Amino acid sequence: MGKLTLPRKPAAGQRAAALAEYERCKSILRSELGEEPGREMEDLRKGIAFARKALMARPARFTPSFETPLIGRVSELGRITAAINEIETHGGVVLLVGEAGIGKTRLLDETTVAMLR
Repeated sequence: MGKLTLPRKPAAGQRAAALAEYERCKSILRSELGEEPGREMEDLRKGIAFARKALMARPARFTPSFETPLIGRVSELGRITAAINEIETHGGVVLLVGEAGIGKTRLLDETTVAMLR
């Protein structure tokens, strides 16, 4: 299962909008996938609700160590980056799904590195 992330609305002072987005995402997860939000997403909701932590802040240093180059994923990398940029502007979610072992985490790590450049 991929990751479902909340928009950066709390960083812009839109806490109520972020909580509404969480509820919408939770509803979609239940109705369309039969899943509940994961621990990470629930922790984010708690952070939004109680304003105890900065949400979705980019890490100060993210230095993954890739032993092999990313091959054949330029299109996917661009689509994910564009979707994340759209979320920052208009809100929404990015859901990355696929079979185990096909490179979902690597693709997200590469996206993070690309966006931090």
